[in-house]
Parts: sequence; C-alpha cells; structure tokens
Amino acid sequence: MKILVVHSSANTATSTTREYTEKVVQKLKSKYQHSEVVVRDLIKNPIPHFDPLTLKAFFTKAEERSSELKEAIKFSEQVTDEFLAADVVVIGAPMYNFSIPAVFKGWIDYIVRVGRTFHYTATGPKGLVDAQKELLIVTASGSVYHNSAAKDFDHQELYLRHIFGFLGISKIDFIRVEGTAVGGDIVKKSREVAEEKLSTIIARL
Repeated sequence: MKILVVHSSANTATSTTREYTEKVVQKLKSKYQHSEVVVRDLIKNPIPHFDPLTLKAFFTKAEERSSELKEAIKFSEQVTDEFLAADVVVIGAPMYNFSIPAVFKGWIDYIVRVGRTFHYTATGPKGLVDAQKELLIVTASGSVYHNSAAKDFDHQELYLRHIFGFLGISKIDFIRVEGTAVGGDIVKKSREVAEEKLSTIIARL
C-alpha cells in the first residue's frame, strides 16, 4: 500500500490535527507493515506561491513548454505524481476561519490539473483520479460545527468533498475532533467519537 500524508497545520508542536493524522498513519502502517509512506508537510517545507508562469505552463502542451515553463511546473508535477501514486491519502487539515489552511488550498491548486487529474468532455468535466483511492481527512476545530446549530459555518467539508469528487474520488472520510477550544466533556466526547471512527475506517481498509 502506498500512503501519502499531507500536513497543513501551522501548529507543529501541539496540534490536535497533527496528533490524529499521525494516529491514522500509525494504524495504517501497523495493518500494512510493508506500506510505503510519503510525507508532504506544507508547513515544515513550504510550497512555492502559485504564479503566472505556473499557470501558463498548465495550459501549454508538454512538448511546447520552454525550459522556463518546465521549471515552473516542476513542483506541480511532483506533488501531482505523489497524489496519483497513493492508494490512501491522509490529509491533516485543521479548520481555520471556518475553512481550510491557505497552504492546503495552495497544494490543491497544484494538483487540480486538466489532463492529469481531470479533463473536459462533451458532457462536462470528468475526474481522472482512480475512484478506488481512499481519502482520509483529519480535522480539528475550536468549536463544534458538524451536526450542530453552527453547521452553516463549516465551509470545509462541502468544499473538500466537491473538489476531490470533481477529480473522481468518492471514498472520502472525515475524522473530526471538535471543541478543542471549549474543552471539558465536549472535546473528550469528540475524541472518543474520532477514535471509534478511526478504528472503523482502518478495519474497512
């Protein structure tokens, strides 16, 4: 099994998202002892800003790209290759201001590629990513949004389901730890639910 791990929490020391992302990875490695793991930490190894040359390279045929455009698209090719090669993609994406971290959005912009991860057809866009790819998204939030009165503030899950579904992925699971800023029984219960869901997912894989 090939596993890609993407970290996007700016809190590299005490992040709940990183804690549970590592739990997912360790459980996968325990079950699949000969698995290959690639880690892409968007904080410890910052990604380049998406620029005009990269955009131009996206829409220039490979055989027509100048040396400058080939250099500009190199990072995108690398992260797209990592993404496509993985059987399971584990993403750590804490909720920042009701959505995802900017660095994670930047990574997404590098892998959503016409001709590589989707293409246009007569009936509209179609994903090119293997539908059997498993996507496990780990997220922590200070308050409680899922299935609560504040659910409309969650601009994270719907976007991620849409963008990865657009690429062809249907197997998407969320592991949430909510209420980290509230603490007490709320976060304790949320952690218990996250542990149960994690065990269920690993048993299924």
